[in-house]
Amino acid sequence: TRALGLAIVALGGGRARPGEAIDPRVGLSQVLPPGTRVRAGDPLLLLHAADAARADAAAPALAAALRIEDEAAPASSPIIERLE
Repeated sequence: TRALGLAIVALGGGRARPGEAIDPRVGLSQVLPPGTRVRAGDPLLLLHAADAARADAAAPALAAALRIEDEAAPASSPIIERLE
């Protein structure tokens, strides 16, 4: 998740420093949730970039952020611990 967020910042969709402008045209949509079964050629997400050069620059960071395995990872609970 962090790597995806950093890729969006690099596209201009977030701030690396206070006061920087945010480009509302950029970001990710249609991101498949973890554990989704995919086949070769299936889209994993839709990248929105201001231009082709920025999309090309973001592609390696996005590819590094995603992991495709033969077996689905075991489901984990979003609850780490219950306090009583």
